[in-house]
Amino acid sequence: MSRVLDQLKKLKRLNKSQIHSPEALATSEELRGPRNGNPLLDLLWQHKKIIKAVAMAAVFGISVSTMMQKVLFKATETEALVPPSPYDIQMENNDRALRFYQQGQFQQARDVWQKLSKLYPQNKEVRVNLAMSFKKLKQNKQAIEELQRLIQLDPQYGVAYNNLALLAAEEGNFLLAQNSLEAAISHAPNLVEPLFNLASLYERIGSFQQSILYYKKFVTHPNAEQQMVQTVKKRLPRLHSIAVLMANKKEGGGR
Repeated sequence: MSRVLDQLKKLKRLNKSQIHSPEALATSEELRGPRNGNPLLDLLWQHKKIIKAVAMAAVFGISVSTMMQKVLFKATETEALVPPSPYDIQMENNDRALRFYQQGQFQQARDVWQKLSKLYPQNKEVRVNLAMSFKKLKQNKQAIEELQRLIQLDPQYGVAYNNLALLAAEEGNFLLAQNSLEAAISHAPNLVEPLFNLASLYERIGSFQQSILYYKKFVTHPNAEQQMVQTVKKRLPRLHSIAVLMANKKEGGGR
């Protein structure tokens, strides 16, 4: 225990410009200890002065020096250390997972987001990101279940409905996709993506009149990107012709 406190005091004496110095990094790695059987979490429960930042660094496998930058130290040696806020911890690790994701390291991203979602189940962004990492790993069932749990947590969360619809459509569950997109449009009218996605879904299943209806809603939405608006506008006359042709065939078949 005394060794750990000594290492913390050494880090405390470093100023901000020294935090990435060889001394700081060496101290951090010594404090961090071995990857397996890391004692820091046990020490956290036994000794109040082992700060949360160190424990979080151990949990997420990042350098203690990185977390130390977010720790505020009080003036005297005897006063307790103030840990970073839960929000800082969440954003630090969410950004780390996003970097994994952008580099195509989807399993590493998923692992970080899974840990975060267990620690902070109210963080909706993290849970949507977790679902998308499941999707990238071809684990659509887990992705759908995660989004459904998120919707139970917040039945008004349009982003979750929209992503659930995309996964459901990919799995061929068009009814779930349709219902989810309609819910997204109802609960989050500021989101433009569900309008486009519902129009595309109707086009995919051959409901061209409904497709045209939602494409028209999309092009008049204030948040729609103009490049996409122009693309859809060029597409509408062709869809209208197909809709008329299909309607005529249906009428002819009924005679």
